[in-house]
Amino acid sequence: MTVDTSDVAESLEWFGLSNYEAQVFVALHQLGLGTAKEIAEVTDVPQSQVYGAAAALEKSGLIEVQRSNPKRYRPIEIDQALDYLESEYHRRRAQVSDGLHAIREQYEDERSESQEHVWTVTGSAAVLSRISTLIDDATDSLIVGIEAASPISEQIVEKLQSTKDESVDITIISTSQQVLDSLKDIATVYNPPLPPQIEGTEEFMSGHILIADDEAVLMSACASAEEVAIWCAGTSFARVLIDMSKARLEILFDESESLN
Repeated sequence: MTVDTSDVAESLEWFGLSNYEAQVFVALHQLGLGTAKEIAEVTDVPQSQVYGAAAALEKSGLIEVQRSNPKRYRPIEIDQALDYLESEYHRRRAQVSDGLHAIREQYEDERSESQEHVWTVTGSAAVLSRISTLIDDATDSLIVGIEAASPISEQIVEKLQSTKDESVDITIISTSQQVLDSLKDIATVYNPPLPPQIEGTEEFMSGHILIADDEAVLMSACASAEEVAIWCAGTSFARVLIDMSKARLEILFDESESLN
């Protein structure tokens, strides 16, 4: 199998190696043992720059140096290199996590004063993440409209099933009997009738609606098999949107059969 060495070098850069360091490291795996001149001949790294890259790799423990004239370099074993890259990944991940949390805490007051009223979330994974957060943050009540036509409906059901706070009053609205059966033991469930013009179809509501604690609201819809949502919380606009949504839901409740 022919391997593109530039792809491997590019992947190594993701772990924090410079472009020259990555090329030198890959070249040494090609050569097994090499001088700066030999490394320069199989890479795009000028010979004058090989020395600095090799010194950085030696400092990281990724290569060994033979103090000959000229110096010769060789890479450590692949398993050892992978252990280093894994530890470097976790180190950088922790650094990012600590830094982002510190920044968020530092600018909390300024951020809360300048929040936009409405947020747009694009992509099923991002929408599911926001819905999960709203479910986790709820302390009093949740009203959730779910339809099986959505690509993330199963994950939302699983998230609700794993909700530990029994003090949260959960109400579920869905035209999917499977969804309702899955949640009827932990929530009040309603099965609204489909509009007559699409009776017998599965596409009455392909997105979701979620209202948490009468403070936050999220509405989503499917577009090209991906979910797109808007959400807002703690603002006057959120209050208006929640009131409008609940007024519509009250009609559905009246028309629905409670299955509990």
